[in-house]
Amino acid sequence: WKMYLKDFVPKLFPWPSSDIVSDCHSSRLMEECGFEVLSCHNKDFEVQFDNKEQIREFLRPLFPHSHYIPQEKHDEFLDDVKKMAEDHHFISRGDVPTVIVTFLVVHARKL
Repeated sequence: WKMYLKDFVPKLFPWPSSDIVSDCHSSRLMEECGFEVLSCHNKDFEVQFDNKEQIREFLRPLFPHSHYIPQEKHDEFLDDVKKMAEDHHFISRGDVPTVIVTFLVVHARKL
């Protein structure tokens, strides 16, 4: 896939791990934006897939750079991504493939 993605420049905007203050469950970023943080925690969400197409549709928005790849190769690319995700234990193998996604849940109010 390297030949197709040579011009791709990733746009990553990671949430800084230093922003989460675990002992008091607050988020400095939200507070700096004028919110009072009422609670802040991580929540795991389990997604199960019934078929290969559901997995592809789940993965598709995670790879916006797929427009660099010819349309007729998208399914093959997503199948390779799925295999890589299984190899790295992001997607479980088995009869019902599953993904555990962790979300940051913040309850806040504007001051």
